Amino acid sequence: RQRQMCIRDSFMGKQVNINRSLHLLDQLAFVKALTMATMLYSSFVLSQSLTFTRYTVDNGLPSNEVISIYQDRQGYMWFGTTKGVSRYDGYSFTNYFNDPVDEGSISGDKVWSIFQDAKGVLWFGTELGGLNRYDPNSRTFISYKHEPDNENSISNNYVREIIAKDDRFLWIGTSGGGLNLFDTKNETFKRIPYFTNDTKDEYSNVEHRIAGNYIRAIVQDERGGLWVGTRSYGLSYLSSDRDSITHYDVTSSKLRSNQIQTLLFRDNVLYVTYWDKGISTFSLLSETWQHYSTQSH
Repeated sequence: RQRQMCIRDSFMGKQVNINRSLHLLDQLAFVKALTMATMLYSSFVLSQSLTFTRYTVDNGLPSNEVISIYQDRQGYMWFGTTKGVSRYDGYSFTNYFNDPVDEGSISGDKVWSIFQDAKGVLWFGTELGGLNRYDPNSRTFISYKHEPDNENSISNNYVREIIAKDDRFLWIGTSGGGLNLFDTKNETFKRIPYFTNDTKDEYSNVEHRIAGNYIRAIVQDERGGLWVGTRSYGLSYLSSDRDSITHYDVTSSKLRSNQIQTLLFRDNVLYVTYWDKGISTFSLLSETWQHYSTQSH
């Protein structure tokens, strides 16, 4: 029997991007401190005894540069690294690498995102290798790559984000090709229109286009609307019926920065972390923004 991980309940089915989550955890701690009594918090921290075990290439990881973490429903831990993806069963690592002569291998070694859908299928987003689907029976991968002459293919091979829209469709965020809606049944991609500063004046209907094509974070709220964070164009909100798109950036005084790093949605509140300007929250109930930044001591 596979040993169950002690963090199974707290992280089951959740993806963590290492480069972004360290920022997020630090900034969320600041927000929590605003609402938590200092004595209770201090008492809690002092009462805890945490032990960390370090895993490196010496233990079987393919690389010490881990950029994504995911725990599937069977309890396995998946680690996306710069040199392939690794599955950990509590005892040992099983590594998967790109092999140019093996069509069944993962199509890229740098794995930015990992996601398990409602049917239990595991998906992997790679840098320059497109989207990959894992077949556990054969332990092989099926890749979906950009095809210049096929508008139903993925818009870009640099996949940064994967989340579910529902039981059939996945939202795929790319770095350079914008947002895609992937039909897992028909295996086709619908590209969501976008604009950049160079092309904005060409379109009269920017309210039907997301801002920017370098996606850094995507999250779906309780109403079915989609929030899309970009590298330098702020935040776009795609309504649940996809009839309209609302843009938020520094010029509208809604955001502290246009460089979105991480998005998190909990209890009708959207948390937005930036690359350089702290954190903002948006309440869906009151439709108000609050901004927080760290203080120098």
